[in-house]
Amino acid sequence: LYHYLNQPKDYWFVGHAEWFDQKDVNTYISHIRTAQDGGLLIKNRYTLEEHPGAFIFQPYALLGIANRILRLNPVFLFHFSTIITSSLLIMSCYFLSKLFFQDRLLRISSFITSVLGGGLGWLFFKYNSLDLSGAGFTLVNALERTHDALSTTFLILSVSMAVIFIRKNSLRYMFLSVIFAFLQTVLHPPFMLLYIPAFLLFAILLHVKEGIKIFYTFIPALLALFGIYYLLFLNDLLNNP
Repeated sequence: LYHYLNQPKDYWFVGHAEWFDQKDVNTYISHIRTAQDGGLLIKNRYTLEEHPGAFIFQPYALLGIANRILRLNPVFLFHFSTIITSSLLIMSCYFLSKLFFQDRLLRISSFITSVLGGGLGWLFFKYNSLDLSGAGFTLVNALERTHDALSTTFLILSVSMAVIFIRKNSLRYMFLSVIFAFLQTVLHPPFMLLYIPAFLLFAILLHVKEGIKIFYTFIPALLALFGIYYLLFLNDLLNNP
């Protein structure tokens, strides 16, 4: 709003102001426009060589298709969707804090600190804390971008369902944990490299300490779901020059 109301002479406002370079958000808005005209598959617009699209940046592709009916300004639609998905992220943060803190004051304090405080870096302002300097380590990125907000929400829900699974020993929660993890890897495929070792360690600890072996099935289930997605949508993308 500040940048919109204070445009320097001979300059024009692109519709958003990011903490780093503008290219990222311009790209996401471009995806909305592309999908509005061309459908679900996103193409690389940095090359003149014609090529098949890929099912990536799915939230923006779906927004673009919806915009065929809504007919909204793509920049406005980007911001509006960010508000909606950020609200979901904030609710998931509260859900997670409620799992770990029974005391109301601790629960509210942890929630406000994690969502609004940008982590705990402000406690150590004399040091160049990662909490303050690394936007990916805090919720800065997630609260500014639809796909990041959804990705982080799915990560939090996957961890939350795993915690509830331990407490209730109900396979339903392990199944939900797998589904939320899969949804996040669809948005951010490299997270597979995080989930596999993390949940393998998690399964070993459960086996050793609690005698629970069923969580080992999390890994092949997640790999199977991701494998199907990979073969259908990513294989052609990676082989495309």
